[in-house]
Amino acid sequence: MRMNSLQEQIFVLSTPLYVIIIGAEMLASHLHGVKAYSLKDTVHNFCLSLLTGASDLVMRGVSLVILTSFFNSVCSISHAQRCTGSVFCCWLISCTTGCIA
Repeated sequence: MRMNSLQEQIFVLSTPLYVIIIGAEMLASHLHGVKAYSLKDTVHNFCLSLLTGASDLVMRGVSLVILTSFFNSVCSISHAQRCTGSVFCCWLISCTTGCIA
């Protein structure tokens, strides 16, 4: 697996450390008889993390649909109309392989 950025490296390297620290905290609280963690709270946290991931996936899908519809609407305009607009729009259209008339 190739690491692209420092943030990705930090995330990948720190995740096992967090798991070890949380596990040690759970073990220490159990050994000392402190009810710091309960199964109910753990299940709630897990479900909330699944919900967060699902909502992120849905929002990425919605963004993809919106961007695709805008791209397709730009590509449906004739080539002459496309390049009389902004320079950026003309550059964007000429850089895409499916839109050149």
